[in-house]
Amino acid sequence: MVTSALQAVRLYRMDLPDHACPWGLRAVKLLQERQIPFEDHRLTSTAEVEAFKAAHGVATTPQIFAGEERIGGYSDLAVRLGVRPEGAEISYTPVVVVFLTAGLMALVLAAGVSGFMGFAICLLAMPARGPGSAAATSGHRLGPAGGRGGCSARRNGDGVNCACVGGNSKTPLGVVSFAENLIMAAMGAVMLAGG
Repeated sequence: MVTSALQAVRLYRMDLPDHACPWGLRAVKLLQERQIPFEDHRLTSTAEVEAFKAAHGVATTPQIFAGEERIGGYSDLAVRLGVRPEGAEISYTPVVVVFLTAGLMALVLAAGVSGFMGFAICLLAMPARGPGSAAATSGHRLGPAGGRGGCSARRNGDGVNCACVGGNSKTPLGVVSFAENLIMAAMGAVMLAGG
């Protein structure tokens, strides 16, 4: 059995008070499913994460070691165990909804149908119906997705800048935020010019 080759397994993963890395959680789940005993070293502060990465010369967490051998991140562990690694789940549905809504509002503005504006604004202001909905994506400021199944988190003024923040979301939030900001700026300029 493949699992018998892994001895003295140590898992180092980011587990900040406001963000647990989903790749680290996937590594925990995989090790538990394979009944491989391991030491779970949670890195609970940004300073700990940065110090670990510097000490081991790695760019991401989690990192898995078997004895003195560094296996790598979650994807490397999955391959080592003969399992197909889970990929980042991405859905562009919320992106399409944002663009369609912006297009509808632009059409309404161009047609001069001001009575419909209240309805369109109400649609935009409706609360999110769950993770991945268009309203749930607004307000996030994320960097581009990083490496093979790992986090490269850095603390900034707004919170954690991590490729996997919102691990339950299937939306590339960095793209959505940038597009949303451009659309809002254009809509504001149109409204100021027309009003």
